[in-house]
Amino acid sequence: MKTENAYLQGRQDTYPKRRGLTRVKEFIEYGINVAFAQDSINDPWYPMGNGNMMNILDNGIHLAQIMSSEDVKTNFDLNTYNGARCLNIQDNYGLEVGKTANFIVLNESTVYEAMRKRVDVLASVRNGNLLLRRKEMAYDVPLSL
Repeated sequence: MKTENAYLQGRQDTYPKRRGLTRVKEFIEYGINVAFAQDSINDPWYPMGNGNMMNILDNGIHLAQIMSSEDVKTNFDLNTYNGARCLNIQDNYGLEVGKTANFIVLNESTVYEAMRKRVDVLASVRNGNLLLRRKEMAYDVPLSL
């Protein structure tokens, strides 16, 4: 599922409009690997792409209507492990000894809260090297009591 497809497919239609969305929920129920992704970053086909996978996940779970308590337990896999399976890199993917140290750090204590709050990436590591670290946002709100 890609937001690009939801935007591009059927945009010239009259009503009812087709949308670039397959039967995500049914595929998942039948054990078919489904992954969410974005391959258009601010280009002529999809000028709104920015590579924010939390946004893609948010759009996907809404469009596919997969937010039951059972769905939520595995929805994050749609952006992570399932994507690795699509790319056939699942043997090198994940947080285990001997695997390439490629990962992001999200600023939240649980996957559920990270999805719910659509948190930003706090840090990104590629091949064991820190690519970026975002400073946590600080708020300074003076109160006169």
